[in-house]
Amino acid sequence: APSDAGTGPAARLQILEVERPVAVSADGRTVLVWQQSTGGLSYYDVATSTLTAKTTLAPEGLEKQQPLALSNTRRIAAGYGSRPTEPALWDEARGWVRLGSPLAGCVDTSTSPPVPQDLGVAFDLSDDGHVAVGALWLDCNEVQAFRWSDATSTGSFSLLERIGVGLDQVHPGNNRASVVSSDGAVAAG
Repeated sequence: APSDAGTGPAARLQILEVERPVAVSADGRTVLVWQQSTGGLSYYDVATSTLTAKTTLAPEGLEKQQPLALSNTRRIAAGYGSRPTEPALWDEARGWVRLGSPLAGCVDTSTSPPVPQDLGVAFDLSDDGHVAVGALWLDCNEVQAFRWSDATSTGSFSLLERIGVGLDQVHPGNNRASVVSSDGAVAAG
């Protein structure tokens, strides 16, 4: 984790013996560290060189879950849970907030009753943590990009336009929003 030594442009290198660093806050102060084998999530403070355990992913279905982004407010974006895995956010004040989906998701229809497998994933966050972007499953073959915001309410989805054409050259192509600008206004993917 490179960091500013505070004495000019020279950077120093810090070596962490951790399982998996995942993201760095835009301000460069905190590294999100994931212990994939247990689902444990920790923050590494670059200034103080301290590693602090914060939360864990859901204990069931660890192989399908993944933390992906960290905002300057230390909110985490992830694919969370199992059956279904869904977009979720975590911060110390609220814990895990499962966003769900306004779409049907990928549903295993071979079981009775049918079991939702995947709803989606939150891939990135705005700097203030109020805007998340990612992908929602329409069904088991197609995904739809989304923008979610709780800046002015408890949280709401906006589905982003599906652009291009799919492999069949008839239906819209799959899309996902992989990144969002620091102010949450522009998504790309």
